[in-house]
Amino acid sequence: MIFFSSGCRKSKDKVAEQVAIEKHEQELKTNAAVQALMKDTNFAQAVKSMAFLKSLKNSGRLPGVSKDEHGTIRAEKTPTTNATNSYVYSQEFHFITQSSPPNNLYYVVTRSSSNEELHLQKAWRGDASGQVLEEYPLE
Repeated sequence: MIFFSSGCRKSKDKVAEQVAIEKHEQELKTNAAVQALMKDTNFAQAVKSMAFLKSLKNSGRLPGVSKDEHGTIRAEKTPTTNATNSYVYSQEFHFITQSSPPNNLYYVVTRSSSNEELHLQKAWRGDASGQVLEEYPLE
């Protein structure tokens, strides 16, 4: 009795090695994309601004929200970075609380010049479209 085997059959080690190579190549592409994104000034400023808002929240100084409240924050609109504007950088953020019903809180973070710290220019509670329902005083 004779058995014939046709086709190419890769060993489990070869298959695992190929999968590892493909995974590594994908990680390299992802890292390159992240590095390119981090070089984008607007993206880097938005990340810094979100960290600034988080620090205000964690210290209990973010208007309209307690430091223990949870929710989702996202950047709204395109940031303003025009030098002819009164701000070198300005970005609006929308924080949606997990409370029931959820609150829609809006914050504008600005930087007057490239060597100044970020600060909170405006804070308000609004409806889902951003219409002001209550404006918060700032420190």
